[in-house]
Amino acid sequence: MQLLRIFLIVLLSTTFCMAQTSTETAAKRVIQTLGKLSLGTSKAEFVRQKPTINRFDDKMGFRLETTETVGIDGLESVTYYFDMDGEQPLYELILAFSTEALRTAVTEKMFGPANYPNKPDHWILGAENGVISIGWSSGPSYSIAANIPFTEWYGDEMFKLPSGFEARKNLPPPTKWPKEDVVSFFADLELQINAGLEQFEKIKGEKVENYFQCTQPIEMAMVSAVIEDADTHKLLVNNLMVADMELEAAGNWKAEMGKTLDGPMPGRYRLKRSDSKKIFGKTADIWNVADVTGKATGVQIGLVVYGETLSGVYVVVLRG
Repeated sequence: MQLLRIFLIVLLSTTFCMAQTSTETAAKRVIQTLGKLSLGTSKAEFVRQKPTINRFDDKMGFRLETTETVGIDGLESVTYYFDMDGEQPLYELILAFSTEALRTAVTEKMFGPANYPNKPDHWILGAENGVISIGWSSGPSYSIAANIPFTEWYGDEMFKLPSGFEARKNLPPPTKWPKEDVVSFFADLELQINAGLEQFEKIKGEKVENYFQCTQPIEMAMVSAVIEDADTHKLLVNNLMVADMELEAAGNWKAEMGKTLDGPMPGRYRLKRSDSKKIFGKTADIWNVADVTGKATGVQIGLVVYGETLSGVYVVVLRG
């Protein structure tokens, strides 16, 4: 059983575009330590991924726990909690940093500011089929847990989403971004377009299930992944800009991003609206990419909303 990959995906999306400062180095160390683990990973799969960890403490009587000592780049250790029944899923992990200041810097870089209404230092990280993932800080430590059925947090009030909550409601639309963020967005987009001229192979990183990590992400994106289009069998880049929004709010955010793509693009490329097309079964707005002389590159930019109840807005770079 694999549940609530969102916290890990968020980490992946922010790490590969970071310069090497102490905060970013610590964030990268978190990614390297967790590897392909996610909440819901069974104990058996955990041992397969981390064969050197084979001692688990059952002193609490309802869970198994083990601590992985790291001691590198400001990440001191990771403690893992597994349920004792069934597949024994991983339902909580605790990241221990060297200082509270580093924990604050790393977690805010990865997850943004705390967003749980009226709960300081708490984050609502995602939801999947009624299972909620929550993060919270305590001194130099940061815990991530899910209310997976029949585990420790199942039925706990903290894991009930507040009425009307949207995880990304405070993320401003692109038309509200500072100028430097708009410039940065287009600079990252240009690098992905460059890769698209050569079929995206140069930015295709490690494979994770049915997609590849993108080694040249858009910095503002929650996730940048290289995926094969099931219909055309061509690679494309999916950049998840916002997620967990009501469908109407996602539509409005998409419209604002469209205005940004319609505006002047700095750098070596120009965008021009074209006919819409289907991307993974959804109708996407499309822009053709040309060089500064107006010559077509064969690369396109797509803008699409996925999801019905909770939706995300994606900027897609693809071959025409």
